[in-house]
Amino acid sequence: MAFKDLREFLELLDKEGELQTIDEEIDTHLEIGAVGYLTRLGKASLFTNVKGHDKSVAINILGTRKRVGLAIGAPEDDLNKAIAKGIENPIKPVLVSAGPCKENILTGDVLH
Repeated sequence: MAFKDLREFLELLDKEGELQTIDEEIDTHLEIGAVGYLTRLGKASLFTNVKGHDKSVAINILGTRKRVGLAIGAPEDDLNKAIAKGIENPIKPVLVSAGPCKENILTGDVLH
């Protein structure tokens, strides 16, 4: 299954009950990592209020076989076969000059 962007995949995870959205403020220093470790066997997490940042952070989005299956459009019980088929039949990349991956381009001295 092809997704237009990460947002579209997160919407699918939410629809499937595989995503928890956390709106409380969280710090990137130790807190997100700790939550990720403590919830690694649970749902994927989307943090919408990251201290000092205006972007959201998603973690553990491919943390289970079910979510990997959702990402590649394969049922969980056929995952090994789908991955082997993909390895045997690679798709050549398509080079583009613009796209969602180029929405935020940092230039200059970005590493203060």
